Amino acid sequence: MSTFGGILSIARGAISAHQTAIQVVSHNVANAETPGYTRQRAMLQENWPARLPQGILGTGVFVSDVTQIRDTLLDISYRRDTSNASNFGLRRDLLGQVEQIFHEPSESGLGATMDAFWNAWSDLSNAPDNNVARQVVQQRGAQVADALRGHVAQLDQVKADTIARLDRSVAQMNQFAGQVADLNRQIVVSESGGQTAGDLRDARNRIIDSMSRLASIQVIEQPSGGVAIIVANQTLVDGDSANALTYGDMGDPLTTQVSFRGSEEPIRGIGGELQAATDMLNQDLTQTRARLDDLARGIISAVNTIHEGGWSPTEAVTDPPPSDWEGSGIAFFTGTDAASIALSSEVAGDPRAIAAGDVYGGVASNSIALKLSQLRDTPVTVGGTTSSLAGHYRDTVTTLAMRTADAASSTAAHETLAAQSEIRRQSVSGVSTDEELVQLMRSQQAYVAATRLISAVDEMAQALLNMV
Repeated sequence: MSTFGGILSIARGAISAHQTAIQVVSHNVANAETPGYTRQRAMLQENWPARLPQGILGTGVFVSDVTQIRDTLLDISYRRDTSNASNFGLRRDLLGQVEQIFHEPSESGLGATMDAFWNAWSDLSNAPDNNVARQVVQQRGAQVADALRGHVAQLDQVKADTIARLDRSVAQMNQFAGQVADLNRQIVVSESGGQTAGDLRDARNRIIDSMSRLASIQVIEQPSGGVAIIVANQTLVDGDSANALTYGDMGDPLTTQVSFRGSEEPIRGIGGELQAATDMLNQDLTQTRARLDDLARGIISAVNTIHEGGWSPTEAVTDPPPSDWEGSGIAFFTGTDAASIALSSEVAGDPRAIAAGDVYGGVASNSIALKLSQLRDTPVTVGGTTSSLAGHYRDTVTTLAMRTADAASSTAAHETLAAQSEIRRQSVSGVSTDEELVQLMRSQQAYVAATRLISAVDEMAQALLNMV
């Protein structure tokens, strides 16, 4: 039968339960501005009822668990958008560095330097016997070679910086994987009694959010409380064990790929910053460097072919001219690509080695200078295709600008999506102090009501004693 002890037991349980609920609310309010914190709720559950002659009577309330208010679908959406935003964001930044190397359009870029070179030949064609005009051609040619070599050196620096960024990102990913595995172990142990380890789960979720910036990941909840993290359909973390990533050429010296440690198979579509870094190394930098090399080879070949057929004032003049004379044979440039292009030793040593015309001993001939001044827009073979040297360079700069603009617009779009995903996620998981105050008042009223039960039992007991 119902007794005073039973009522007091119910009141005591209610006081304890609502006191716990108030403590959870206090924890939420204290962490309202803590990044990555997920609001918690004390889950109140009725005790098992007692079967008495009077019927089945309730025995009060208890806190079954302190759970997190979190939507895993919103987590998936946020991490997907964050991964895409990080991918395009890093790509935009790296392409921006390459774009700064070319610095076009400007009066100091490679395009202007090449224009000054062709203009110098035009000036020489107007005064083919002027040694000062030859010195200007020599200086402008050296500037073209210096600019091309300088561009290559700066591209190599961007490549080195990108590799260093990739190295840091891979190291961070491995560190995060180890931390998630360790937290999985702690969570499984803490939740073995059926309770939720909310703060440990928050710590793990913050790390997983950081991992999503580095790569596109899939998180699979396990019944034990741990998680598995999948990268490109391969397991990086499984419970308390973690694999590791590495990077290298994977047997192809022209590429840099990310793979799982111990595997030579590159990870395709890894996403995040790792994807941006590898794409930059394998595509953008490689293609831009190849375009510069093609341009340098086109300049070397086209200029030398014309210049070698001219007459240089440094040649001894004989009368009659040699019957087999077909030009001085002096190359203007040497080298095989943008990294090695330079003035030939003859031209660098003496500007009089520069040919202006193709008439033997003809100091007034200007045919070579005219042809070279027109070379800017003359179709030549560049990189296996027919194009003008100016057009090839213009296409290189335009392609780079379009890629940078595309990366910038994609970054803005995905950052907006990520921000919206975070707003939706915070609307569920974030702490609203107004809502918490309402919950506090409800728990406080229930707590006060439970204490009133004790007062009521005391009054009932006193009334019973007074009857004796």
